[in-house]
Amino acid sequence: MRVSMMSSRVLAVISLFLAIFSVIPAISSAQELNSYSIDVDLARHDVATVKLVFVLAEPVQEFGILLPFRVSNFSATSTAGPVDCRNQLEGVSIISCSANLTEEKKTLEMTFQSSEMIRPIQGNFVFTGDFSVKIPAKNVFAAVRLPEGMILSQDIPGGSVVPMTNSTSTDGRKITVVWRLTDVVDTPLTFQVFYEPAIEAAPTFVVPPKEVLVLLGIIFGGGIALIAFKSRKKTQEVILSVMDDYEKNVISSIEKAGGKINQKKIATDTNLSKAKISRVVHKLLERGIVEVERRGRTNIVSLSKKKFAS
Repeated sequence: MRVSMMSSRVLAVISLFLAIFSVIPAISSAQELNSYSIDVDLARHDVATVKLVFVLAEPVQEFGILLPFRVSNFSATSTAGPVDCRNQLEGVSIISCSANLTEEKKTLEMTFQSSEMIRPIQGNFVFTGDFSVKIPAKNVFAAVRLPEGMILSQDIPGGSVVPMTNSTSTDGRKITVVWRLTDVVDTPLTFQVFYEPAIEAAPTFVVPPKEVLVLLGIIFGGGIALIAFKSRKKTQEVILSVMDDYEKNVISSIEKAGGKINQKKIATDTNLSKAKISRVVHKLLERGIVEVERRGRTNIVSLSKKKFAS
């Protein structure tokens, strides 16, 4: 019985490798993509609906992609006509398509769903999608739409969107996060979004007397201030826990100076080179941990008011 089970596992591994190697020629036959569009709709909390659009630089007869998750409800079309695709599920999705593309019609579209890209975390959610391809792409456009009633999570070390992007929009019901990349070569196309339910508005109520309002204001104001202080301190602890020693030394130098310091003074305090300090400060700035103000020929570095209590 044990020998039979081991043989089954060996056969499963062999079949997976054969499936992967069978799709490699289809992937490698395409030399370049003029554009690659990734559209993800998170209308439900357990399923992502995805549309991938490939515009090839040269027409091919075979095209394939390997996705590190299982998909369902798969379909494919092209501007040149019908597309015949094989989707092998072995813990991953190995998709190989036959399409008679031409010089004038070189667009291939795939749509599918997957429940393996969304993960719940203590009432919140994180989407992680890897859509990497093994061929260069001149232009990559990726968009992830959150479910209605969801917002980007706050106080996530490194940010709620990875890679970082300032391009977000809303139609009044859903938030969309957008990435635009150019000249992508051997770059992982993995996108991650942390999101959570929006806080509902408090119900209306009858206005109590003025004295009661004042008392309630004092009580709630003090409570909110205490909660905000504890929340901010917790955020600081999380941020510091993922920093390296250089970053911690820079933060310590800024705190000792009262939250704001000349960048040259940081180099003096930490015994690090100006170039090293410049790189560390730039990394902290990208993560929103510090703010930088240019004054003359130097920088004034201060702690982010959003993430560090004064």
